[in-house]
Amino acid sequence: YSYQDQGFSWLSPHLKDGLFSFRSGWLVYTPSMVLALIGFYTLYRQQRPLFWPTLIFSLLFMYITFAWDIWWYGGSLGQRAMVQAYAILAFPLASLLQWMIRQRRWLIYSFTALCLFFSYYNLWWTHQAHRGGLFASEQMTKPYFWRVLFRYQVPEEVNKLLDTKYIFEGERHKVRSIYENDFEADTTAYDCPLPPIQGQHSLCLGQEQQFSPTYSIPFKPEGRHWLRATASFRCQEKEWDTWRMTQFIVRFMQGEQKVKEHVLRVYRFLDNGTTRELYIDCKYPRKPFDRVEVAFWNADSNKPIAIDDLKVEVYE
Repeated sequence: YSYQDQGFSWLSPHLKDGLFSFRSGWLVYTPSMVLALIGFYTLYRQQRPLFWPTLIFSLLFMYITFAWDIWWYGGSLGQRAMVQAYAILAFPLASLLQWMIRQRRWLIYSFTALCLFFSYYNLWWTHQAHRGGLFASEQMTKPYFWRVLFRYQVPEEVNKLLDTKYIFEGERHKVRSIYENDFEADTTAYDCPLPPIQGQHSLCLGQEQQFSPTYSIPFKPEGRHWLRATASFRCQEKEWDTWRMTQFIVRFMQGEQKVKEHVLRVYRFLDNGTTRELYIDCKYPRKPFDRVEVAFWNADSNKPIAIDDLKVEVYE
């Protein structure tokens, strides 16, 4: 096969992800096919000789499809690999429809309304994948999914949910600063092609310097429930490759153990020559922690980026 660096996980197929993941789950993005699965019951009662080969084929097809390690099959809306099985899945779907047309009128009307809803749902996602721009191929997450569903415009802030679970909306109270760094004391010899954002020095990452130092902040939660890390960023040229976008990282630590980590890919919000202040809002983890770490990683990108005015605040 073409992708020699990839393969199958026969003993641990990605069935749950392939069916239900918000990243690219078959039944999440094509819920109308639940009707075909329900139709196996009516097919068993109506056409038993047809039921067994159809069921066996469908189970084997799904097993093989989701055993592939790249189970989301690239930049598709839902599970494009499952489309090849639709000719066979048409049998249980047709069986369910045949059973449905013999039922009471209220049930037929309800079923028709459900089919119309599924049609609108799929058309809405198709629009977002091609023109609307709210479908983020290979990057969808549960918080982002529910925030954009059936909307045609959302605030730019919502794009943070592609990386992190939380965005804070509303007015902050009892704000207290626990760390500030203007990088004026930075003594690295790295030659940055970008001018400083503020003052004489900014932290600079690029092809030769991929990682920032880790800024460790001893801290114990006392009453407040949220933490916000803020920094200013300046780029020369936008990084379009999602997996090479500079990462703004916040970690909650207990000793040397990582309790929780939040990441923001900053190039989601930067264009060519842009300077912007960005922040991550983090809920305190339920597990105990004794410090917070902040770091930056250029994710193997060769594009330089300047970083300045790092601040960490806690609030309610």
